[in-house]
Amino acid sequence: MGVRGLQSYIENHCPEAMVQVNLPTVGHRYYRQYRREAVLVVDGMSCLRKLYHPGIPWIFGGQWKEYIRELQHFLDSFKRARIKLVFFFDGRVEKDKRAVWVQRRLAEREKVAKIFEYVKLEGREPQDDSLCMIPINLSGFTVLALKSLGATVYCTTKEADFEISKYCGDHQCLGILGQDTDYIFYNMGEYFSSQYLDTRSLITVSYSREVLCRKLRIPISQLPLLASLLGNDVISRPDLADFHQYLAKGRVPGFPRLIQIVANYAAYFGDRLLSDKDFRDLDSDVFRDSSKFGLLRKSVRSYYLEEETCHSVGWSTPQTINQSVLELAEQLHLNAENVPSVLNIMVTAEVDSGVSFEDESSPSLPSSAVLLRPIKQRQYGLTYGVGRRDRNGFGELSSEKGGTSAPGVRGQRGYATNDIRGELIPGKNAVREWRFHKGHTPHEPEIVPALPLDRLQGGTPPLEYLWFDQSPQADDDRLLTYLACMDCTISMASIHQIPPELLLPCSVLHYLVKHVDAAAFRDVLVNAFVAVNVCVSLYDADRLYHLPDPLLSKDRVTDMKLR
Repeated sequence: MGVRGLQSYIENHCPEAMVQVNLPTVGHRYYRQYRREAVLVVDGMSCLRKLYHPGIPWIFGGQWKEYIRELQHFLDSFKRARIKLVFFFDGRVEKDKRAVWVQRRLAEREKVAKIFEYVKLEGREPQDDSLCMIPINLSGFTVLALKSLGATVYCTTKEADFEISKYCGDHQCLGILGQDTDYIFYNMGEYFSSQYLDTRSLITVSYSREVLCRKLRIPISQLPLLASLLGNDVISRPDLADFHQYLAKGRVPGFPRLIQIVANYAAYFGDRLLSDKDFRDLDSDVFRDSSKFGLLRKSVRSYYLEEETCHSVGWSTPQTINQSVLELAEQLHLNAENVPSVLNIMVTAEVDSGVSFEDESSPSLPSSAVLLRPIKQRQYGLTYGVGRRDRNGFGELSSEKGGTSAPGVRGQRGYATNDIRGELIPGKNAVREWRFHKGHTPHEPEIVPALPLDRLQGGTPPLEYLWFDQSPQADDDRLLTYLACMDCTISMASIHQIPPELLLPCSVLHYLVKHVDAAAFRDVLVNAFVAVNVCVSLYDADRLYHLPDPLLSKDRVTDMKLR
């Protein structure tokens, strides 16, 4: 997330540190010299607004075929420039950055409310950039789309800036394409701006650490100390307020003054690594509260990548997951072949999501976070083995509410139940959910109980069986388990008649029909599902682009968000 204020400081007070770069020229020059493609590491999260540009409609939830075409153009442009792209996406919100995450989601929530007010008044999609919003879960879709287009994509086990910088240094890459001032302080390869990137010409700006350091009269080796003393993700600026006023002789300095006086202080330590004594002296100088001692050491050393293990996944939950399952989950996570929440539920028992694009002032539909929660609860139960029974084999799928029974999960020994009665323990029978929904702001997580798959008469099946067994019976059992998670009571005869690519939307629509009040579940919502999942497949991106815009209302926007 970087140092707040540094970006605008460079733009307004040190523009000489922003050097225009023609990336195709750089790529071809590199290829002529080394006879191989240059590798540029891309901070995927920082590029989303550039890739899903304002020319692509967004108000109805995302124009995916047009977006995939833009991604293909993006990849092709760099390929012609002899530059290979390696994408990284965030896989987890770290504990010490959760408060910042909550504040950003609160700002997004306010923005969504303003967008709906605009739609109600104007009846059209906002054109003001301040009211434009990229589609919900765009990062997850972008990962899948890039993988399908043959790109190299990784998902991190912590904030992406650390792993991006480490990968860049370990693999001697050309540099990093992103928009996070932390890349200045990590000092691993050139830092190219995604904000200033022209996606057609591939001309952008490179930020020069050397020019910035000359301006501030500070050695490059003390950039990590400068970041820490200005305030970053580890040390908040309010924790440094007294120190900053001390340096400013009792005044509250603006950022241009602040960065210079802090740089003067950091320059005192010269061009050397800080010792243990230096850190003790710094703690005494900087903090009045002794409980903060040690934060400076932690912050400064976080910028020295060789001192940390990049892909370490530490347990913070009871170890209820089979080791083989965990190892495969980690591999799939790192290679961006699974959604990040799967590993996070296993390892940290935490999940989070962005703000849903819905009108919280309208009673017409329940919040999607609440509406879909039972599905997620059964997924948690499957992960932790809630409802496994101490007997051999598994029975048949219940014919609850008219569904036709079918063979259930079989062939594995019985497992002990992680019961949901009594105390809820995250990682054993519950998950911490950080979700925004109507009437709820998660300054603290909700402890959500995991539910058993009680429609499977033999109980919740073992995850290792579902993941590793390749028998035909296991294939049937995986389908039955999915249907149980979705509370699906469609007969198996009907299920087998559904084309595989339509099974997911059909089961979601079935779930909504069962669980949304009939008065709120309008025909337009069913029509939207049919249009998106059936009709759109018949259109190419150009034809979709030239379709007339539909009449806009807040109800139509709310309906389309569920598609």
